[in-house]
Amino acid sequence: MKKWFSNLTKDQLQRFLFLGALVLVFSVFFIALGINSSQDKKPDDGTQQPDGNGGTDSGDKDNNSQLPDNDGKNENNTKPQTFILPTKSEDYAVVRKYYSTQSSKEDQELAVIQYGKRYFVSTGVALQNKDGSEFDVVAALDGVVESVEDSPIYGVVIVLKHESEVFTEYSSLSKTNVSVGDTVKQGDVIGVSGTCEYDSELLSHVYFKVSKNSQTYDPLNIVGLEAAEVK
Repeated sequence: MKKWFSNLTKDQLQRFLFLGALVLVFSVFFIALGINSSQDKKPDDGTQQPDGNGGTDSGDKDNNSQLPDNDGKNENNTKPQTFILPTKSEDYAVVRKYYSTQSSKEDQELAVIQYGKRYFVSTGVALQNKDGSEFDVVAALDGVVESVEDSPIYGVVIVLKHESEVFTEYSSLSKTNVSVGDTVKQGDVIGVSGTCEYDSELLSHVYFKVSKNSQTYDPLNIVGLEAAEVK
């Protein structure tokens, strides 16, 4: 090696030293570049890094979807819907009660219907404006129109189906504006009160029934309950 080095001419030696220096410069450059690249990388050890705002950054921008919306409210957490009476009138009276052996004698008398020469016990309640005027009849709960019938004895009868297999019936109506299969919202007008042959002593009214699995319930006890609570 020493003999080979001594045999180099001056020009060959200069070229050799120049190439060596060039290789050294490039080596230093690439080493420095590798060090900077490793410093720019985040550690991948499963830990979360500070985001600069007092929080953490897991690297997943979709994490914002798990945060509560404005004021911590969730739009899907709506208040459960509960039964209302089928009238928006504030000047109404309950003129026919639901018959129960637990009711007072006065309420039991209001729960007996005379039709011809026969007597029947009421399985619903009748609502009537105190002045006897007709009024709009509304859906007691969101539902679907199960049936619409114009009966010569009971007047126009509408049956709505609700959640939890609960049904509501509105009879003694003079007219309706819904058809079978219609979806109605609570408070939507579904008809107008009227009179009927079955309970002819009453003025314009709506006869309102609530049932589930062929069992009827006192509508006055159902008001304020959810459909799932009717048992």
